Amino acid sequence: MDASDGDISASEVSRFINPALYPDLVELGGLGAAIAHAADRNGLDLGQVESASSNPRGHLVTARLHSARGPILIHLGKERRLFSISIEGEVRPWAEGATGDIDDAVGVVGAWRSGVTLRDLKSRFYFMDYDELAQAHESGDPVETQWKLLLHEEDRPILQDLLRTLYADPGLRGFFPYLSMGILCLARDISDRRAGEIRIVPGGDGSHRVQSTLSGEEREVPSTDQVLDAVKHLC
Repeated sequence: MDASDGDISASEVSRFINPALYPDLVELGGLGAAIAHAADRNGLDLGQVESASSNPRGHLVTARLHSARGPILIHLGKERRLFSISIEGEVRPWAEGATGDIDDAVGVVGAWRSGVTLRDLKSRFYFMDYDELAQAHESGDPVETQWKLLLHEEDRPILQDLLRTLYADPGLRGFFPYLSMGILCLARDISDRRAGEIRIVPGGDGSHRVQSTLSGEEREVPSTDQVLDAVKHLC
């Protein structure tokens, strides 16, 4: 699991890593090598430790490890000793957190690779957090949870009216709704963008442009109450 160059000197490592914050990393040859060392010390098999950066010296301050549920990224804090951890998924991050203890950081990786649930991960490592949607993905009901979360965003009354109208239609309730750059998107399959989606682009005068990414067809509608018919036509 050695992710260092092997012959890089401590003085060169200290050009990239603050030795006052990370004396152990400087001595061992960077973050990747320190993770491998901590994993060996704790009896953990973390697989290959790679760089999470395209920079030739990226392995000194970043690390990328693999799990069956997606990659795990670790970055060093600059202002204080901190190992920032992001557990990535196919669609969105599962969980993230930070600790100043490298043994805790490799413990998170080992636990996630072993298949622990989000709740178990949080109970073992208090600094790791996840949100309701991540929990829903793990439980298998992200679509219903995403509708619920969007429908409870009270600061967008016009969007709420549109969402309620769309959600009331049984045929559209199975689509995964999300917002991107002010555009409301309805994805047929959250894990496969090739399945296509319907995009609803608001205009400045209350009008909307409804687009299908599958057919390329689009419709202009003058008001919100006509969006539903346009969406159903393009489905």
